[in-house]
Amino acid sequence: MKHAMLIVLTVCLCLAAGTAGAQVVQPVPQTAKTDTAAKKKVYYPVVLGLSDRSGGTIPKQLFDSLLRQGVRAQDTAGQVSGFMFNYKERNIYEDSVGNIIVLTDLLTEYCPGDTLTPGISNSIYLRTKKGDTAYFDNIRLTLPGKGEVPGKGMKFVIE
Repeated sequence: MKHAMLIVLTVCLCLAAGTAGAQVVQPVPQTAKTDTAAKKKVYYPVVLGLSDRSGGTIPKQLFDSLLRQGVRAQDTAGQVSGFMFNYKERNIYEDSVGNIIVLTDLLTEYCPGDTLTPGISNSIYLRTKKGDTAYFDNIRLTLPGKGEVPGKGMKFVIE
């Protein structure tokens, strides 16, 4: 009985494998590859304030003054229509036993326009210090003739 059952199972598996192999795979048209290659995203350069800085380490006083001036499009007549501001602030805390630990607080807010929102700008200049990091992401520029285009993100480490 076991022998007959094994033969039946083997025949069924062979039939199933034969029908699975008979499926026809449609080839992908060559135009699909060229379409995705042609849609490469271009990021336009932006700077902080009226400077040529687009990232890197920066002194606190310079960062504060450039941050007040806002985010600007570099070498174009475009206007910044909005950006995501992320600020990682390093702070010292005590754990439950009294050990001192350094933790990072994260502040994230979308800022319409080219400057910080009033809620952030009221306190950020008092909070910036050495070791903090500021990120400007999802920057949107409005360029004449092109509409809204993405700007290249920036990362500043305060020294």
